[in-house]
Amino acid sequence: IHTLDPAWLLEEGSGQTHINHRESLHYTQDCLQSAVLNHSRWRAFPKHLLELMHAYLPKNASEIFNPSRGDPVATLVHGDVNPGNVLGFQESTSTSDTRAVFQPTSLIDYGDAVFLGDPLIDIVSVFVTILNCRRDWENGGALSAYWAALTKSSVLPQTGARLAKRCMWHALLWPSEGLSMHLTRCMPEIGEMSSWEEVEDAVFGWWAKTR
Repeated sequence: IHTLDPAWLLEEGSGQTHINHRESLHYTQDCLQSAVLNHSRWRAFPKHLLELMHAYLPKNASEIFNPSRGDPVATLVHGDVNPGNVLGFQESTSTSDTRAVFQPTSLIDYGDAVFLGDPLIDIVSVFVTILNCRRDWENGGALSAYWAALTKSSVLPQTGARLAKRCMWHALLWPSEGLSMHLTRCMPEIGEMSSWEEVEDAVFGWWAKTR
């Protein structure tokens, strides 16, 4: 199974979980501690935004993802969902149509997988690197469906930081430069934005409103 059944997490009659919630924060905390330094080296974003990054990012990983607060816990987060790690095949839409539609069938390269990570990690990667940040209702629906399949819940996260900020935090905490580089290529207008709040609203705010 891809997600843990909450009922299984509770030991019968004890109310105690099988999972140490602090362990599920380790990956995010490690990324948080290195984010500002990483971005200063990658320079995907303009200098004025880099100077604001430390103040924008949360002080603790539990502000982003906290299973003990009720956030869904995934048994496995791929951690690097991008076009190069998606296998599939192309099929024509009709016999008279020369266009082909790519049908994904599987994911490869689980070297960055996180056993107890935030499901939004993968959703952010899908939106940026595969859907190229396209702002349309179809993409919003696809992301919602992905969330539902991943967590067995149709309700997107409501607790803690609002969804757009939480997604933006995950984008900035990505441990390699690929996602940030792709984001700024898809949305070069980010270079003209004056704050991370403006960036988060432009990139993820519209999707948060589709819930």
